[in-house]
Amino acid sequence: MSDNLLQFLPPNLFDPWKKLKKAVLSKNRLLHVNQLFAVTYPQFIYLDHNNLTDLDSVLHPNMSFVETIQLSNNPFSKVTVNSFNGKLNRIRFLYLDHCLIQEFDARHYADLKYLSTLDLSYNLIEKVVNQKITFGNDVELDFTGNKIKEFNAELPYNVKHVYLNKNLMTTVGRTLQFSQMAQVSLADNRIQSLDYEEFRGVHGIVMLDLQGNVISSIERETFTSIRKELVYLDLSRNKLRRLNGCVQSLSLLTSLNLTDNQIELDSGCAEESINFDLEIESRSVSVRELQFYSVSGQSGSLTDPSRRNSRKLFNYLRGVQVR
Repeated sequence: MSDNLLQFLPPNLFDPWKKLKKAVLSKNRLLHVNQLFAVTYPQFIYLDHNNLTDLDSVLHPNMSFVETIQLSNNPFSKVTVNSFNGKLNRIRFLYLDHCLIQEFDARHYADLKYLSTLDLSYNLIEKVVNQKITFGNDVELDFTGNKIKEFNAELPYNVKHVYLNKNLMTTVGRTLQFSQMAQVSLADNRIQSLDYEEFRGVHGIVMLDLQGNVISSIERETFTSIRKELVYLDLSRNKLRRLNGCVQSLSLLTSLNLTDNQIELDSGCAEESINFDLEIESRSVSVRELQFYSVSGQSGSLTDPSRRNSRKLFNYLRGVQVR
């Protein structure tokens, strides 16, 4: 029933279909779905791209069989304590992206004990502070494209993926402290620097994306707490000139993107025992001197000569300015 011009549906339309598994009502003009799911509880409900405004009236108590609800692209402006609590005891995937939601309050989702994905991207949320987020296992939180300036939430071990791309954050602050996330993206914010305190108590991060900020300085000890865990680090499109040895102790790092910086590595960098393959993925890295390392191929890898035969950097560096 998707891709129509439906504005209203009979309240008891699905009542005879007790075993209905999927209801797809996407891309209509529905203004409300009052009582539509009062008796029949499909496992998958798709109501995205409509004109729904009252989130509290969409769902009903004890919809225990529902696993996925897609509510994206509706003009919802708020979530209340009655929107989901007592209604979706076993939901795993909840999509509320591209709406008009202005705040995040973890209490409004308190009963969603099995939730693994909450997508609140491209809303109007300005801050997430003093929140305790629990949910289910291997939790993914997506806050991309909001107006968040501060993110300070208690994230237990089960929260593994957090996306805060395209917000207004000027510092990492307490976003990561004492967390155990595996994948974190803070790309395209306004972060200016990285220091050790912002990563205090952090464990388990495998991928950290910080591209597209205005980072100009990184403390040498910044990544110490995740030195045995970090595999992918993206610092491209920043304002870095020096790394200050911050990657020296990252023993598992295999991918470091420094695209569109002005990195200056003098001969002293050879004293840093960098023992990983370094992927240079673009053409806007300026390098002063790397005589002990080699770059092979157009994308290339920067390798420790102790692990492979060293070659002259300048013979293989393509499209990279050498200073």
